[in-house]
Amino acid sequence: MNTKKLTTAAKVNAALISLCCLSSLSLTGCGGGGGTGAGTSAVQPPQPPQPPVSSAPPAVPPTAMDDHALQLSAPPPVYQDTALLNAYAAIDAARRALGVGVLNQSTGADAAAQAHANYIVARFAEGDFFAANHTENPAKSGYTGTNAGDRVRFAGVAAVEVGENLSSIVQVDGATDNEPGARSVAALLTAPYHRALFFDSLTSIGIGHASARLKGEGGVNNILVYKLIVPQGKSRQLPAPTWVGVWPVDGATDTPYEFATEEPNPIPVNQGRCGGYPISVYVRTGQVLTTKSLTLQETVSGATVPMQVSTKGNDANPAFAQANSMYGIPFRPLKLATSYTVHFTGDNNGMAIDKTWRFTTVNRNLKSLVGCDPS
Repeated sequence: MNTKKLTTAAKVNAALISLCCLSSLSLTGCGGGGGTGAGTSAVQPPQPPQPPVSSAPPAVPPTAMDDHALQLSAPPPVYQDTALLNAYAAIDAARRALGVGVLNQSTGADAAAQAHANYIVARFAEGDFFAANHTENPAKSGYTGTNAGDRVRFAGVAAVEVGENLSSIVQVDGATDNEPGARSVAALLTAPYHRALFFDSLTSIGIGHASARLKGEGGVNNILVYKLIVPQGKSRQLPAPTWVGVWPVDGATDTPYEFATEEPNPIPVNQGRCGGYPISVYVRTGQVLTTKSLTLQETVSGATVPMQVSTKGNDANPAFAQANSMYGIPFRPLKLATSYTVHFTGDNNGMAIDKTWRFTTVNRNLKSLVGCDPS
């Protein structure tokens, strides 16, 4: 990344998001890479074109699904780093609100995540900004595994599934609302593919955090890496077969108004322009969600908000589409302090769904943090 791009990134205080990956460890593990800038100028570090590698979670036989009980509580995390504590708390709050069970802290997954965060920051110090992805080069110092699964094994963790999210958050000097842990999770939750991994039915998490002040950024760059796993001998946690989850949840307030960008891009028709906060609908892993309609309206005026509706059958990135979920992205950012009503119809393994809910957007312009103005 050259200095000019770094300076621009600092101006918009961009959240750089690398693609998520999920894989059974019997496969080749997680691959791919990429980064996205949260600014309207589509600021991003140069990234090599890499094919995304992902695998859908294995279908759970219907006769066995009810054995996969939700984890309703977990021991308090023991992180000493405030960013890690805040990131865990933000993920925990989101999963509790959605109703998908909580995640246990895994110290082994923590070690794997921390090692990868350290590896990325070390590459940044060398000027290698291609390193902000899910792979490592065995010829470089700090190497602990080529892909996410390798790195978990290196840390001594036996896991049957591994997913990885990561982000780069620049704490611009003098900016407010700039805590990197909570901001990292908020940024990843604006992106439908990354959001889906945070809400997936895995059972444990490890988080790593490394930071460095890089020339030209005007602040401290924070790398946060998230390892979500199912330890060996454990099963995925699953809600009831009739469960339908929506995000933002019904009654949510302070909902972000924007979708900046994600790699891979779920809304290429927008050509890098800011969109509105994505809406997601989920059913239980292993089941099939069929979409008939999704509409978004301003609650008071009744004005319909145009948006892209993406399902397993028409997703712009089929490798990242999931049979048990769908999402809609408004073509333009939403308005500030506005109530929106969502209406979804479809079915869950043949069970009809007709669901209406509301959320309200944040009341302040966050362009300095997210790079997008509201409508």
